[in-house]
Amino acid sequence: MIAGILAGGRPLVSVSATDPDWSNVSALLHMDGADASTTIVDQKGGSWVASGNAQIKTDVSKFGGAALRLDGTGDVVTGPASAAFDFGAGDFTIEFWFYCDSSLGAGTTQRVFASKWGTGITKAWLVDYYLGNLRCVVDDLAYDSFVTQAAITFTAGNWYHVAWSRASGTSRIFVDGAMVRNESFAHNISPASTPVLIGYKGDGAGTEYLNGRIDEFRVTKGVARYTAAFSAPSSAFPDS
Repeated sequence: MIAGILAGGRPLVSVSATDPDWSNVSALLHMDGADASTTIVDQKGGSWVASGNAQIKTDVSKFGGAALRLDGTGDVVTGPASAAFDFGAGDFTIEFWFYCDSSLGAGTTQRVFASKWGTGITKAWLVDYYLGNLRCVVDDLAYDSFVTQAAITFTAGNWYHVAWSRASGTSRIFVDGAMVRNESFAHNISPASTPVLIGYKGDGAGTEYLNGRIDEFRVTKGVARYTAAFSAPSSAFPDS
């Protein structure tokens, strides 16, 4: 099997039938299913609930013939409140494919891809888009106390692979395999009582819903899958 491009001794993108870090995967959502289905299947067994008009659609997909559709108004997928998404001070990777239904650029209001966040919650994480920047945020007793961000334009009608990883205290953002930002980041992330949200931040701000599609959403705890430029995945993530 081809292991992919190597960095620091680790395969960055596996194109084999198995994932060597499968035991560290907290969630894997292929976003597959029948058109208009509201059933969100997690290959790791977690419970996820679609709200608003969030649903599986088969008109646009990256892999598998379907993707999650979020219309930007009240749509959210809520996952479990689990320590599997609390990274402490350790390594992690959050990644997904994103399809723009409307372009995101300078001046675009905040749109949240995924978060473990909520009113009054501290030490939570957030991946969002705000005023022309792709941001990865940690709240640690102060609003936006740590922000890794990069100026990015997402164009309507295109798929983008987005990844946020931390390795040995360094935070990195990747878009389509290119590293667009890296910096030191030692914050502890451990808000176990907070559910994971896809498409919304969870603090009641109505402008923060995502308008677009999400496919192949994966969270890995304890492993920084990406530490240098890599080739974006060319197939769906493996289930074992």
